Amino acid sequence: MIVGIDLFKSALIACLLLQVYCLYEDQVSKFDWKKTLIGSPKFARIVDHGSNKQLFLASKENVLASVDFNSGNIKWRHVLEKDPLGNIKLLHMEKVVITVTGTSSFLIRGWQPNTGFLDFQWSLPRPAIPNLKDVLFWAQNNRLYQLVLLTKGNIEVGIFNILSGTKIKPSYTIPLTWIPHVSSCSISNGVLLCASESGALNAVTFLDHDLKHFTGSLPHGEYTVNAVSSSVIPAFMAVQPLTRKKLLITVDSVQIVVQPTVIPYESDTSIHSLSPGKFVAAQVTQQGKNLVVTGSVLESDEKLTELSKTFSLPTSIAGASLPAAHCIVERAKTISCDLIVSTVDDTIVYINTSGPKISWYREEGLASIVNVQLIDLGVSEEEAAIEKEFNNKEFDGGVSSSFLSMFYRRISSQLHQLQSFVFMFCGMLDQPNKLGATNLVRDKFGLHKIIVAVSKVGKLFGIDNLTGTILWTYLVKDVVPFSLSDKSQTIPLYVQRTTRHFPHPAVCTVIFQDAITRNGVLFSFNPITGEPLGDGILKLSYRIQQTLMLHQKDEENLNGILLLSDNKQVHAYPSSTLKTAIMVAPSTYFFIANPSTGLVTGFAVSKMPNKGLIAQTIWEVNVGKEIVSVEGKNPLERVHSQGRVLSDRSVLYKYINPNLITVTTHHPDPVHKSIVNLWLIDAVSGAVAFSTSHKRATPPVHVIHSENWVVYSFFNEKFRRTEIATLELYEGKNQRNTTAFTASEAALIAPQVGKQAYILPASVEKMRETITEKGITSKHVLVALSSGGILEIPWPFLDPRRPPVATPEMREEGVIPYIPELPIPSEAIINYNQTSFRLRGIHTIPSGLESTSLVLAYGLDIFYTRISPSKTFDLLKEDFDYFLIMVVLSGLSLAAYATKHLAGRKALKQAWK
Repeated sequence: MIVGIDLFKSALIACLLLQVYCLYEDQVSKFDWKKTLIGSPKFARIVDHGSNKQLFLASKENVLASVDFNSGNIKWRHVLEKDPLGNIKLLHMEKVVITVTGTSSFLIRGWQPNTGFLDFQWSLPRPAIPNLKDVLFWAQNNRLYQLVLLTKGNIEVGIFNILSGTKIKPSYTIPLTWIPHVSSCSISNGVLLCASESGALNAVTFLDHDLKHFTGSLPHGEYTVNAVSSSVIPAFMAVQPLTRKKLLITVDSVQIVVQPTVIPYESDTSIHSLSPGKFVAAQVTQQGKNLVVTGSVLESDEKLTELSKTFSLPTSIAGASLPAAHCIVERAKTISCDLIVSTVDDTIVYINTSGPKISWYREEGLASIVNVQLIDLGVSEEEAAIEKEFNNKEFDGGVSSSFLSMFYRRISSQLHQLQSFVFMFCGMLDQPNKLGATNLVRDKFGLHKIIVAVSKVGKLFGIDNLTGTILWTYLVKDVVPFSLSDKSQTIPLYVQRTTRHFPHPAVCTVIFQDAITRNGVLFSFNPITGEPLGDGILKLSYRIQQTLMLHQKDEENLNGILLLSDNKQVHAYPSSTLKTAIMVAPSTYFFIANPSTGLVTGFAVSKMPNKGLIAQTIWEVNVGKEIVSVEGKNPLERVHSQGRVLSDRSVLYKYINPNLITVTTHHPDPVHKSIVNLWLIDAVSGAVAFSTSHKRATPPVHVIHSENWVVYSFFNEKFRRTEIATLELYEGKNQRNTTAFTASEAALIAPQVGKQAYILPASVEKMRETITEKGITSKHVLVALSSGGILEIPWPFLDPRRPPVATPEMREEGVIPYIPELPIPSEAIINYNQTSFRLRGIHTIPSGLESTSLVLAYGLDIFYTRISPSKTFDLLKEDFDYFLIMVVLSGLSLAAYATKHLAGRKALKQAWK
């Protein structure tokens, strides 16, 4: 009986489930994706528990993470404080994961290895000593050793209990006279080694009071010593960047031993114990896309054949280091090593020498992206065949094709389309292309694009924007970001030709600086395939001060790039665009904002006989020291409406100056402590259209400049909160020039400025406005919060015309009453629970749909989505009832046909009467 009742209940529940219909409202991971990253590894530790191995990573981005040893996925991750408080100085393994972070003061934390939960935390103040040189840490046997290096030749050692933070022994001093002359120091296995500028080596043990001091020397030159982190004995690597020389240094109980063999600059070594008194040195070397692993006995330099292997990678890499390694002797008396390899381009690779290939790798260079562009994909093979048919002169050298060749091309094109239809019908169409992706072609609404990203170390990525799959990578070696000063670093990335100009390939150019000479380095490539184009990597003989892409195209639909050198000479790249550059030179202008001096300088380009194109200074504006932000308008932006219709049906015309730039400065003040100034400057004439100041305000300052409005955020020190201020510029109710825009007339207009400020109960990381193809859709402001959310704020909430009390006239215009605090509703967070930390930029680009804008947020994490500020007014809803509309249309068609037939019969009968 009981069994029957249970069966009845199960059947009833099954029937009820059939009546439940759900709508996936938030569309989680349908139109968006996220990449969770760690960053460039700084420390790594492998913990072997027999069958269970654990990998812990600490990065230069102040991130601590546990990585699955089998798949490379992140098990847990903690994003620590920003520098200097979150700077990781030590990663150590006891029963818990120990980290030491900080610079001005130190935090010692213990983390549970399986869950990442914080087990304990205690602080250690930085010694307040005037002649302090550096503070180093080492941990062993639940003891934390703090080494305070003094410039007067002494080392003060403090010993603490890791778990409780109590001092175990009184601090003691090691008197040494060589500390003031050292260039670098490092700790390995209880030994402090320092190298001087002359190449002298000094080592001292500090684990107990039985101190030992050793001396040695290196070949002539200045070296930097770094501890071999994956070593069971005191071992160091001496590096000389100028000569690209690396030497292995070991310290035994008697002396300092400098190994005679020079290690390749693109390699690194780890040392492990095979048996008491016998050690193996495993070395990994980067050769192209291959990692070559070799091993030898440290004492005799005997080669170990079981460790000599070559592993290939599907990505570009440069330089190999071993932050973590673990070697064991297996039952067959063969040596097997687990190697964690870190490369210069921030790729993390896991290799097991007993396997035939690499186990996994992580592209952590994505955590240091500096600039991105979204590129339209090319047409499909069928559309390309149609393009060939109508552009046959470009394929036969300019000779018109004959009737037979045109007939053959038409027949072959239609046969190819028939073949594609048959394959599609049979489910055989999705064949992978040479990039390894399917359907990598332009779609109808322009939603499918390729993301071209460039990282700080010079690595380029091609990413599918629909799935986040990395399609190609390319590494430009020995380059650094283009910078005018230490405070502003960027890497310009220009799209010189898109895929719309068939049969010419798309062209992108990225601009770096040479790591040694600081001269300009240009690299042109195809953004769809990642293949170099033209000159490939071009190293210039001069330094670049400023860059500018021309809006005019040459005969091959290519936009040239103007390069302003340090001697004010203007160069065109590629050289084929020089003719176009000379033609548009009278209307071409540069400006340079120096963050250190606060001087903004404008230049005009002119053609001089026998000198080519030169830049002449035409204006200068001194805005004060410490420029923190310079923002112009988005070149893709289109202004749909010229004015704003008021309640009395008059029009308030917008002040729209495409040459207007926003310069923000910050400087201390003896009365108001600190002041943030904002300047609106015409980049052609140098005229200051508007300026304002905020007292007791400090950075970070983030600015958006779009159409006729400016939105910027700053920190108010008086009330300890983040504020967002908005400016809106108008010409008035009469336009000065209704037919064309001229920079000379714009400099004479004093715009009417509306101002308002709001309180944002959060900290701002970055801001960006949405952008659409025609500019019809309402604009929203995207704000990246320090909590990891991306907030979407509609413009009416930031409107400077919001009155304290809304009048009927204002309500008719759609203006809402003023409330100081901006709301942060959870439904306005576009990345919902996919928190993205340390965002450095938000890139928005229009799609083929006017209602939809594509958004890419990059930083420590990468998040991609698409948003519709005015809803999808040009698309049918996803729950649209297609069956019902088909039935209605079919019924109407049948009714129309029947009515026509009946009307004809009636007209015929009336005609016979």
